Amino acid sequence: MNALSQPPAKKWKKWVEPPRLRLTFERVEIRARLRDGLAPVLAQAYRPLLNELTGAFLGDWPGARDDPPEWATPFVLLYRLLIFLRYELDRRQDLIRRLRLDYADYNRRYLGAVTPEERQHHMLAFAKILGASRRRSAGDRAAFRRWLGHDTLVERYQRRHATHDRRLAFALERLGVIGARLLEKAGPSHGHGLLWPRLELEPLLLPLLAYDGDARVRVAAFRALARTLRALPADQLEHPVSEGALRYIYGSALDQRQMTWIQVEALALLPHLDLASLATALKVRLGQPGAGDDLFVRRRAVLLLGEYLERLPELTALLSAALHDSSPYVRQGLAEALPAMPAAAALPVWRELLLSDPAPPVRAAALLQIPSLLAEPASFGFLLEGVAAALDRERDAWAARVALQTIWQVQRRLLADGREAEADRWTIGLLPAVSHWHGHAADAATRRWAAQARERLWAWADPRRRRWLEALAE
Repeated sequence: MNALSQPPAKKWKKWVEPPRLRLTFERVEIRARLRDGLAPVLAQAYRPLLNELTGAFLGDWPGARDDPPEWATPFVLLYRLLIFLRYELDRRQDLIRRLRLDYADYNRRYLGAVTPEERQHHMLAFAKILGASRRRSAGDRAAFRRWLGHDTLVERYQRRHATHDRRLAFALERLGVIGARLLEKAGPSHGHGLLWPRLELEPLLLPLLAYDGDARVRVAAFRALARTLRALPADQLEHPVSEGALRYIYGSALDQRQMTWIQVEALALLPHLDLASLATALKVRLGQPGAGDDLFVRRRAVLLLGEYLERLPELTALLSAALHDSSPYVRQGLAEALPAMPAAAALPVWRELLLSDPAPPVRAAALLQIPSLLAEPASFGFLLEGVAAALDRERDAWAARVALQTIWQVQRRLLADGREAEADRWTIGLLPAVSHWHGHAADAATRRWAAQARERLWAWADPRRRRWLEALAE
């Protein structure tokens, strides 16, 4: 009786840790950080993956409520995103390993089955592992007589694996961006050499360089490593980075058997590591060209050659190899590299590309470099003479159009820079050739383009007409 009269015991409520301000972030802020470095078009294309990562970050994951270390307090969101992406990569790899084990187990059971009913049982069980709902399983059971077979399950497995690979590659790409931002912000105050081991990126990324699934995962892992390494000062880079990582980078820059885009990224990373190694790699890649996709590596090589030729003048001899490269794509890259070179080396190469190259796109690329090459006033006479010679020789309609557009754009550039005397010389030197094209070009389109260029040169040559044009433009 006394027991019945006692009041019921209080029900204890589950304790929930109150949110801490420094661990609470707005969804918009998280998305902005994860979207960092993506072009608007790519950000729109990756919107589902960005939303998925944002939702997972705001959810419950190991370490979600852990306090950041003292050094990371001013950059708490970057640090927590880095920790989350490391967890996400581990989780995604575990899912892939489990999926592969399930697939191997299914294959073993299917091949060992004796009766059709037993095979169907194993197929339905594996379909359920792959995520088939109860309704989908009922449809699969009914489809055995029509189209469902072993190949269908294999295709579903491959699609699931490809989905995991895509998410793995995207997380790697975002990890590289977040890691680089964190190093750029925290490195100067806390020391890059001390900070690099704390991020624990190498133990995560290096094994993925040998990933045996989608090749894009290996490329994404190397790009993540390269992006974070570029955030380290060049004079401190070799000390915190492991010998294995450096050996992989140097080897990838020279090995033509490596994946093309890993070769390209490794080559672009060499200037940040060691200029002497860059010189060695450029001699090998331009002196011993490979076949097929090697042209992408050689194009990056000629761009690097132009950028570092002033610091590595002993590589001037490689310009001849680049000039005679079998790929117009590589020679176009050489034309684009000219503005970064010393004028003494760039101008002879420019003239050779403009007047002697057999490919019209290469000649057009050389013409497009004139505004940048004019930054050196002493080059003006040489460039004017080269363009005049090109107008006399050019027979390709597309290259002619590029030449005509470039001529009047250069005139306006000279006037905008206050170089009116050179603009007058430019107009007087080239107007007769443009007029000749207007009257004697073989096709009507070239004659029309020449007429437009001639009128523009004439209109902008006189100060009073320039004022009228500017007033009309307003």
